[in-house]
Amino acid sequence: MKYAENIMLKLTFSTTQIQQYENVFIFETGYWLTNAIKYNQDYLDICTYQRLQQRLYLQKKIIQKHFEKKKDIRRGIGYLKLICFLIPFLLSLKKKMKVPYLSSLLQPFSDDKVKTERELPPFIYGRDFKCQNFHYKENQYFHVHGGIEFDISTPSIENALEDFQKNLEKIRDCAANTFIEDSGYKEYYSIPVMEFHGKSYYVIYFELETFYQQLYKTQWWGAINEIVNNLRLKRLPLTDAQLHEQFKKKLGFKRAMKCKSIPFGMKSAVERGLSAVFHTFSRKTSSSTISVSDEAGYTIFHHAALHNRVSIICQLCNANFKVNQRRFVTFSQGPTPLHLAAQACSLETTVCLLCSKADYTLSEKRGWMPIHFAAFYDNVCIIIALCRKDPSLLEAEATAENQCTPLLLAATSGALDTIQYLFSIGANWRKTDIKGNNIIHLSVLTFHTEVLKYIIKLNIPELPVWKTLVEMLQCESYKRRMMAVMSLEVICLANDQYWRCILDAGTIPALINLLKSSKIKLQCKTVGLLSNISTHKSAVHALVEAGGIPSLINLLVCDEPEVHSRCAVILYDIAQCENKDVIAKYNGIPSLINLLNLNIENVLVNVMNCIRVLCIGNENNQRAVREHKGLPYLIRFLSSDSGLFNLFLNSFEDVLKAVSSAAIAEVGRDNKEIQDAIAMEGAIPPLVALFKGKQISVQMKGAMAVESLASHNALIQKAFLEKSLTKYLLKLLKAFQIDVKEQGAVALWALAGQTLKQQKYMAEQIGYSFIINMLLSPSAKMQYVGYLLKSRLCINTFCLQ
Repeated sequence: MKYAENIMLKLTFSTTQIQQYENVFIFETGYWLTNAIKYNQDYLDICTYQRLQQRLYLQKKIIQKHFEKKKDIRRGIGYLKLICFLIPFLLSLKKKMKVPYLSSLLQPFSDDKVKTERELPPFIYGRDFKCQNFHYKENQYFHVHGGIEFDISTPSIENALEDFQKNLEKIRDCAANTFIEDSGYKEYYSIPVMEFHGKSYYVIYFELETFYQQLYKTQWWGAINEIVNNLRLKRLPLTDAQLHEQFKKKLGFKRAMKCKSIPFGMKSAVERGLSAVFHTFSRKTSSSTISVSDEAGYTIFHHAALHNRVSIICQLCNANFKVNQRRFVTFSQGPTPLHLAAQACSLETTVCLLCSKADYTLSEKRGWMPIHFAAFYDNVCIIIALCRKDPSLLEAEATAENQCTPLLLAATSGALDTIQYLFSIGANWRKTDIKGNNIIHLSVLTFHTEVLKYIIKLNIPELPVWKTLVEMLQCESYKRRMMAVMSLEVICLANDQYWRCILDAGTIPALINLLKSSKIKLQCKTVGLLSNISTHKSAVHALVEAGGIPSLINLLVCDEPEVHSRCAVILYDIAQCENKDVIAKYNGIPSLINLLNLNIENVLVNVMNCIRVLCIGNENNQRAVREHKGLPYLIRFLSSDSGLFNLFLNSFEDVLKAVSSAAIAEVGRDNKEIQDAIAMEGAIPPLVALFKGKQISVQMKGAMAVESLASHNALIQKAFLEKSLTKYLLKLLKAFQIDVKEQGAVALWALAGQTLKQQKYMAEQIGYSFIINMLLSPSAKMQYVGYLLKSRLCINTFCLQ
């Protein structure tokens, strides 16, 4: 909120193409959403600007995505595009003493039937605001930071395409018949549409009449002049009382008192755009006083350019102030008003200064011209205005620092809209700065991944993003390696297929080499990237072939918990692709078990998941867990009385119980020796206690552990039955989820053992009701267990003997 007062979002319209054939004009208009931050570089440094711009970009992206979804907004944009063309068009007609004949636009309706409004909706209003055609709720204030701006400069007029020339008569006939079908009173009148080259064009027609400025023969011109003549009664300059009232209304009482000082008052008037107040102050003081710099070296001209106050700039230009006046503190290479206008997206000011012969080739201390400011600060409309003035500015290099072109500076700041526009008008993307960095290098070094995504989509062979990133991973510079890894970490998640591009570019060997470096932050980012792509089998195979397993296991002994967690995730993915013995060979199991001493949530979960996968169908790894004393850790997490859970929230306590239960299930599965060892460590009581809770997911994982430990192990079966576990497992059969029911049924059958007597006892404990429900279940597993239990109920006592 510190910078909110001088941040705005503007909608800027610009005519991009004009064609003409006789009296027919064909035009196309574009618009841009622009973030403008009206602070000079003393108050807002580059790093802070980048941080603000990233947040504003997200806001702008949301608006752009949904902006044209509403019909009313699309219609409004169409009107604004037309206005953007008509402003310079009507101004040029007026020079030729021609104006539109308004009576040809609409049929001659009576005054009470025509609803028009010369006023625009205000940006701020209160109770006293009255406008008959704009209705707002009573006692409601309305305020906007930003607004709509038109670029009144236009491109050179081109000759109309041959298709337009051939159809000239059709266009004229279509336009002339606009109101033939639309007779009568309507709120909206349709505009005819014609199609050329796959595009739809509105056809608008109006007649012209001779314009006499002094003789009010034209009715609408006479009406406007009446209003102007009435306003002339309010003469300037203002009185002191009027000045104070204006400041008090705009700035508040405290600041209004400070404005009695002429320098402070003039600066405040310029910032708020109070033209009448500024005119009054300028009458009270000499021109030399007005041109004096403030403590930061800025003059009134600079402040007016920064805040886009065209009316004040016109007053200064008419008073013959220097248009190219530089900021001066301890050196004379400060920015001119045009530099500041280009920085703050002051389009109207930029056009005004260019018309006033401002020098657009002057450089400030960094060697930046106004075009470089516009490119760096992502102000496309300023670039359009400057390049219309001089197309050679497109490739202008900064005269100091790294000698960057506008495109390179746009890549440095992440100005995506500017980059897209510069590509569209043919900017040279092969250019590099003095250090050999192209737009890819600069985007990576400044961590602008949106720019990288755009370049990837362009698919230009001479701009190989993936190859460039691999080269940066292999260079000696720590910063280049770090930024390349960080960029890859973000980009790999932007598209489902980018992981394959990363793999095909040969990135994996370079990343494995980074794991062997001594920089812990670099290692952390590298394992983060690998964990994003290790879910794919091809990536896992490449990782194993590059010698990634020993490198990952070596990182398990470092002091960074985040590295531990991500390494465990990667080893989990590797273990799922038939590499369990390789991980065990490099002492992966003891390294993982040592991490169970930590009291860090995500580390514990990921490590236990990894141990679980390593033990699936692998007796050697099951024994290794026991030999390296991993069983006590797994059993400890089953119990909430261990003291460890005092460190965690209840929700994570349940997660740990579930994960440890699943790990115990795989460690002891089909291995009687390990099953007995788990029971000897005291796993039975905490496992039974899991079923007394309310979390179904935890109970399901507990049932998996019960099934695994009780399978073909009579002693453990007896221990569970003595704890009355059957009645708790029966609750799982009442669950809604089919997988929970299946696990409960399988666990009950595991407790039934291998003797007919015990199986019949278990069937009787379960009862006919549950068995019938199993048989009627759509699950094949439930039906199978139900059939076995039913068959055991039918066994008589003689058979048991």
